[in-house]
Amino acid sequence: MKKLIAILLALTLCLTLLAGCGGEPAPSSSTEPGSSDGSSSGPAGSGEPLRVGVLVDGKLGDNAANDDTYSGVQQFADETGAELTTIEVSEIQDHEINARNFAEEGYPLVLVCGAQPSELIAQVAEEYPETHFIILEGTVEDMPNVTCLRSRPNEAAFLTGAFNALMNKELGGDLKAEFVGGMRNPNLERSQYGFSAGCEYVGGECNVVYVGNFTDVAKAKEIT
Repeated sequence: MKKLIAILLALTLCLTLLAGCGGEPAPSSSTEPGSSDGSSSGPAGSGEPLRVGVLVDGKLGDNAANDDTYSGVQQFADETGAELTTIEVSEIQDHEINARNFAEEGYPLVLVCGAQPSELIAQVAEEYPETHFIILEGTVEDMPNVTCLRSRPNEAAFLTGAFNALMNKELGGDLKAEFVGGMRNPNLERSQYGFSAGCEYVGGECNVVYVGNFTDVAKAKEIT
C-alpha cells in the first residue's frame, strides 16, 4: 500500500507539471538538475528545472511511512531532474510558515506529507493561487490549486487482520489477533477497523490497544 502511494505521488507530480504551475525560478535544491532532454522544467519557457518544496510531517530516517513516500518523490526527481528542497516539520503550525515561505520564493509545487495541516495549507493556497499544493491524505476540497491524495489503509489492514488470526492459529494459538496502535487519528482508526473486520471475517477475535503516542517504543513492546 505504501509503495502504491509513492507511485501515485510521482504520477501526480507529473500531472501537476503538465498542468503548468506558475512561479519564478531561483537557485535552491537538494538534488542535481537533470538534462533538458526528458527532464521537468519550471515556468513555461524558463529552461529551469521544476522546483518542489517538500514538507515532511515528522521526520525521515525511521523506515516508516514518510520514508516510503519520500522514496517516490526522490525517484521522480532522479528521473525528471526536478529539484527538491525538503524540510522536516515537528510542530503543526510550522507547516503554514514553511508552505508560505515556499510560495513566496516562487516554488510552483509544494508537497505536504501528512493530513494534519490540511486546514493551514488551504489558507496558504488561497493566498498563493500560482503555487500548487499536494497533501498526502489531505482533506481539502474544491480548491483548484490543491490536490489531496487519499489511500485506503482499511483494505490492506483487512487482509492483515485475517492473516494474523489465521497465522496465530497455524502456530498453535487461538484464532485471535492483536492490534497495537500509536495514537488515535482518522487514518490509523480506519486501519484498526479494517484489521478487526478481517480478523472477524475468518471467525477470529481481535483485541485493540493504543499506546497513546508514536514515540514510546518500550510501552508498545510491553503491550505487545
